[in-house]
Amino acid sequence: MWRQLARRAVFAGVLGILGAGVCPAGGVEGDLSLSPLEAWSAVFGGARSEFHFAVTARKPFRGLAGWSLTVNGRVIARREEALAVEPAKEGRITIALDIPPVKEGVIVQAVLSLSLYVEDRGQAEASLRKPLWVFSHNPFADRTEWLKELKIHLFDPEGKTRQALEKMGVPFSETGNVESLPDFRDGLVIVGEGVSFEDYRGLPEIMVRAAAGGVPVLCLAPSGGRLVLPGSEGAELPKPAALALRGNDVITELDKRLDALAWPPDGKVVASSLSVRADRGRVVAEVGEGGAAWPWAEARFAEKRGRLLVCGFGLMRAWEAGPSPRFLFARLLEHLTEKGEAQ
Repeated sequence: MWRQLARRAVFAGVLGILGAGVCPAGGVEGDLSLSPLEAWSAVFGGARSEFHFAVTARKPFRGLAGWSLTVNGRVIARREEALAVEPAKEGRITIALDIPPVKEGVIVQAVLSLSLYVEDRGQAEASLRKPLWVFSHNPFADRTEWLKELKIHLFDPEGKTRQALEKMGVPFSETGNVESLPDFRDGLVIVGEGVSFEDYRGLPEIMVRAAAGGVPVLCLAPSGGRLVLPGSEGAELPKPAALALRGNDVITELDKRLDALAWPPDGKVVASSLSVRADRGRVVAEVGEGGAAWPWAEARFAEKRGRLLVCGFGLMRAWEAGPSPRFLFARLLEHLTEKGEAQ
């Protein structure tokens, strides 16, 4: 299957004279520079993935561009095309691959290798290797019972999270009453992506008190407002045993195969982040758009299961574009409940 579908891969050649910019990263040998333009490496099996590379040259280059796709150490596709690049003018190489499907629950390692060489030499003038991870579409394959045990309670005014969970077959109960969240004494509370603390001013305190009562609470990428950090002087909130602010590195800590720097289609990972400042003797976190501040704030309470995680990664925004958002969501559920293990 891999070999049959790989034969349909499209090499779009060298296009575009886009100015004199030079990308320093990537393969550099002699007079040629070869750089990847996408920072992500996680792809869906059974779907088309497209990768672009920039080529710059110090002197005119006429030769070949050749690529190969290797899966689990075996070359399954190989192709080359004529290539011409002029000095100080960036060329582009586009490789579109029909990625074969993988079994549910399986993650396959692959490598896309690209080399530039003069035909009569056989020696690479520049080359690079781009590691890939191929995922299935469902991060919850064969985990139905585990999901039921989580007893997910969802508060989702925007509706985006509900739609994603329904499509994945994730069982949950939904509430439209924010005041009811502290009443849940078991299970996991999820506040859907895009909720504004300006519209629900009491929500931050409600989440803290629910977590302090022993229920894990996950708040996905709030869109605005602010929250008082528990444990700060004058907060009048239960004090957590630990409070952590993290950056994108937490993604690879949860699963090294997930992209942490960029997600398709636009490269953005963080939808909102928290800026910490003092306000009348309290420490507050202001919600801002994008990743200028902290995309991860986690409070752990003395109660064994009590945790509050405000996660600013745009999971629902990029849910359909690549596997990292939905597989990261699964890791967040494992992290908060300490149930299940990363594959």
